[in-house]
Amino acid sequence: MSWVISHAPGPGSTITLVSAYAPTLASPEDTKDEFYEQLDRVLTSVPYHHKLILMCDFNARVGRDSEAWEKILGKHGLGNENSNGTRLLTLCAVHQLSITNTLFQQKNRRKTSWRHPRSGHWHLIDYIIVRQRDVSDVCLTRSFRGPTCWSDHCLIRSKLSIHTPVKHGHTRKSLKRLNIKALCGTDTQAMLQVELSEALSTATHPVADNVDDEWTFVRDSTCHAAANTLGFKRHVHPHWFDENNLAATQLLDELHHKHLAWINDRNSADKEASYKQARQMVQRELRLMKDSWWAGVASELEAAADKHDTRSFYHNLKKVFGGPKEAGTTPVLGKDGTTLLTRQSDIMNRWVEHFNAVLNQPSSFDASVLLEIAQRPTDTSLAVPPSLHEVHCACYKVTNEWQGSRSRLHTT
Repeated sequence: MSWVISHAPGPGSTITLVSAYAPTLASPEDTKDEFYEQLDRVLTSVPYHHKLILMCDFNARVGRDSEAWEKILGKHGLGNENSNGTRLLTLCAVHQLSITNTLFQQKNRRKTSWRHPRSGHWHLIDYIIVRQRDVSDVCLTRSFRGPTCWSDHCLIRSKLSIHTPVKHGHTRKSLKRLNIKALCGTDTQAMLQVELSEALSTATHPVADNVDDEWTFVRDSTCHAAANTLGFKRHVHPHWFDENNLAATQLLDELHHKHLAWINDRNSADKEASYKQARQMVQRELRLMKDSWWAGVASELEAAADKHDTRSFYHNLKKVFGGPKEAGTTPVLGKDGTTLLTRQSDIMNRWVEHFNAVLNQPSSFDASVLLEIAQRPTDTSLAVPPSLHEVHCACYKVTNEWQGSRSRLHTT
């Protein structure tokens, strides 16, 4: 017997192929037991999420009792079951396998694979077996009789349509951003000043025991007031169809009604001509809407480029290409230097293992060295709350847009 196990890397898209040759019916029972025990160990070692294809000359006849061996045998088997067939069916029951040769209704000459040399009868003893959950992947399994000088068995071919899961990139939840553009209006600026004054007034200001509690109160109050006044940005990817939704929908509805009218009366030449005319008109109008939208986007990009307004330029550029895409996970080598890790959990565990080995190194230290370091007096000024001037300086070091909004607030 021989084994060939091959599989492609990647969980969820892995196919394991097992090829074997079983002992004949006249072989000793010990040889048969050893073969099926070894095959059982091989099948058990295949991960359950892998697709499994078992191809073997089992020298076994499984019969046609599909009711006794439900989901293992199909309704189109042939012949009678022998002792080797019982061993094979029991193995398939343990590992939830299905014999694809018996699933399809076809002529007997397309099922059988071996001709008895003395009786001349054709039998099915070569099988292609898959997991029961993957039976829908098998389109057809049949035998081909032809001039084969190298074997007394017929070729067994199985057509499969394998659907592997699509791997999606790791998405990260985006943070909400304040709609700072609302500060361009004087009314919004006044409302924000009122909200901040009420939120930070002494009536609502609790007595803080330390600087951390004081900062937490100021931060939460400011964020709450800004959210109530300004609101958050809406991340919408515009499209030419969105801006012309009403007009385009009306055109498509009218086209749909004329199409239905022609389908219900195929013999009417007027309805057919009306439908074809409406289809040409809808295509022309939609093309004009799309060209007009693209022309508007191009004009905005050109105007922003002429003014050297980088912010507006890239904002309009996102209308065409969308925002930045999340990069895929880069594989890393394992600790042995040869194994390539592709799963997200394995990659993270490898980085944890790497940094634990790099950063957590044992070291020897002489504590007496600390006594030789000159001690300086404690600087108590660092514990004093920041002054109003220091707060103003810190606020003016943020982004240019926020600086502009802060200056407009102070001027009002």
